[in-house]
Amino acid sequence: IDYYCSSTKTIDGDMSDWAIGELMDSDSMPEETGDFGDFASLDIKDIYLAYDDEMVYVRIDINEDGLYGDVVDGSVPGVVQFFFDSDLSAETGLTWDWWATGCDYWLRPLNPEDTIQHYIGVGGSSEDYELMGGGYDVAFNGDDNAMEIAIPRADIGALNGFYSAVNFMALFEETTNWDADSWPNDLGAETALYHFGAG
Repeated sequence: IDYYCSSTKTIDGDMSDWAIGELMDSDSMPEETGDFGDFASLDIKDIYLAYDDEMVYVRIDINEDGLYGDVVDGSVPGVVQFFFDSDLSAETGLTWDWWATGCDYWLRPLNPEDTIQHYIGVGGSSEDYELMGGGYDVAFNGDDNAMEIAIPRADIGALNGFYSAVNFMALFEETTNWDADSWPNDLGAETALYHFGAG
């Protein structure tokens, strides 16, 4: 599935500048709540992406009953992360030897001091990585169930003139039993291709 939408965002928690055309989990790959009955704060509802010449903008909504703050303060034990496959190859990047997308870069946006992690391992299940940029703008809506973040395209190998597209995935894990909600839902078979341009 291909997605593309060029639009600059203000990262301030006001989601009104996001358009329905920037919704990624649509058509044949919708994300539905209910995957985490006991952990609404880790139950992905909707994924949005947009970009301009310098930045990639990501918005992720969770279950309306969830609160991102519960993950930050530890009330809900979990990890929120998303991944970019910037060379569109499952032969490179983190795959755990079963993901259909080889993730070259990933970020945990709820960790204020976290940075982009760039995979440098050999094979799909190595945990070797190097730290890239950090200190990104992150904001939450008033209900604390939608998050938006701006990431420099250069930090994920997706600056103009380099790669023109990325595969994207989100993975929210609870760290007690290591259950997870992901988008795409079937990480072993599905990928979500995002074009920087008219596709």
